[in-house]
Amino acid sequence: MNHRVTNRLKYNEFVPHAPDAPGLTARINHSTSSCKGNSRSLAVWMNNDGTLGAKCHRCGATGFSKGHKPSGFKTKSKKVNYEVPSDIEYDWAKWCVKSIAYMTKFGFTQEDTLLYGIGWSPEMNRLIFPATNLGMQAPGWQAKSFGIGTRYITSTRFPKFMYTHIPIQSSAVIIVEDLLSAIRAHKVLSSFAVLGTGISDQMITELRSNYSVFYIWLDNDNPTVRAQQLKMQNKLALFGKAHIIKSDKEPKECTPTEIRSILDATNCVVNTTF
Repeated sequence: MNHRVTNRLKYNEFVPHAPDAPGLTARINHSTSSCKGNSRSLAVWMNNDGTLGAKCHRCGATGFSKGHKPSGFKTKSKKVNYEVPSDIEYDWAKWCVKSIAYMTKFGFTQEDTLLYGIGWSPEMNRLIFPATNLGMQAPGWQAKSFGIGTRYITSTRFPKFMYTHIPIQSSAVIIVEDLLSAIRAHKVLSSFAVLGTGISDQMITELRSNYSVFYIWLDNDNPTVRAQQLKMQNKLALFGKAHIIKSDKEPKECTPTEIRSILDATNCVVNTTF
């Protein structure tokens, strides 16, 4: 009898990078001989019982550890704060140079960062991207490092209901991988960041309750991601029209005009009220 062999992560690929408390998710690069990864492809989290889980959203590899972080990686017992750090600075003059370069690389201005509440936390030494849900509650944030340490830390009270704004009244939503793409897509339609390439039943419940047209726009450069897009499309098609956007660019790399043109090319009319 043949048994399916699952793709498992090695202990040292994820355990040393685990966050210090339940409720936090670290996102790091996963680059091996079988996965080219990227800076946020591998998600590592701590469960309430102290066990660790991990999944690469590029190659699909998963990991689980019953033990805590190994010696040399101290696990702290602390209350997770889901609110945006209190020391956040919105003035670019107080940001690190690399964080400013990152935002301008994708055409974002200080006006954009003020509008979406993006700021620099001196204490965390990270760029903070806040998120909301449809009720405009703040379920958490994502913090990006430009130096040492885990590249991304994500703190969410709810299961990845990641909006970055007050959603536009529309029957359609653009589903993207990351918060920066969600911000850029919001210039055209409501957007929803899954912070990866998979979609959970809870996310589908959130989306089907508010939209009937789904534009799935993930990074289209990897066979695993393309397979995930098809799975997502098949699930969402049960509740409306689901379209995969095939583009060489991610939304954050496009102008609003380019996003609108790409959506129009799907031949689906979207009624939007601004």
